[in-house]
Amino acid sequence: MINIEYTIDLKVDNSGKSPAGQVYTKINGDLVNTYISHGLLSDDVAEINNGDYTPIDSDYWLTERSKLTKGKVRNFKIKNITGVGPIGMYVNEKDETVIKIPIETPGVLPTLDNIVIEDDEEFINYEINNDMSFYENVRLIFKQGDLTHEFIVNENKGSIPKPFDMEGQFTLTAIGYNDNIREFSNESDGLDVTITSRP
Repeated sequence: MINIEYTIDLKVDNSGKSPAGQVYTKINGDLVNTYISHGLLSDDVAEINNGDYTPIDSDYWLTERSKLTKGKVRNFKIKNITGVGPIGMYVNEKDETVIKIPIETPGVLPTLDNIVIEDDEEFINYEINNDMSFYENVRLIFKQGDLTHEFIVNENKGSIPKPFDMEGQFTLTAIGYNDNIREFSNESDGLDVTITSRP
């Protein structure tokens, strides 16, 4: 098992302190620190490029109005939920508890619904019979119980080198992405496939 840890400096305010908030990950990978300032929610946003967290320091964050609510709040909570994204809860001025699911809704692309898989000795051959002009790339997800093998492709037809530890029955789903993964499709229905071991 590999553990990867990053030390990230939050944005510093005029007092020289980082605002106490809650950090969540947007669907495109950007980090957001949400906190209460003068009764309103603010977001400090750090753009993440291809999973690279190393450039983040206290000067890297940009402050925006919160996507959760523009109104005054007394309290709030944010959670990341797999497959849904970040959800937010807050108590407004009327003492009402509001839940927003998800906090930020990206544009939804057409679902990929026509994928053909051919098992070869050393490769997994795939063909996506959908209009690929909607997508910059497609994520092919092979699920086996709690484990997955995932591949990113950007052509409608090609071959993927087969991992040596991949064998057996899998459920294949696909998600299409566009605009630096800010837009995405719903996950496709599962397709049962059999993958033989690589010689």
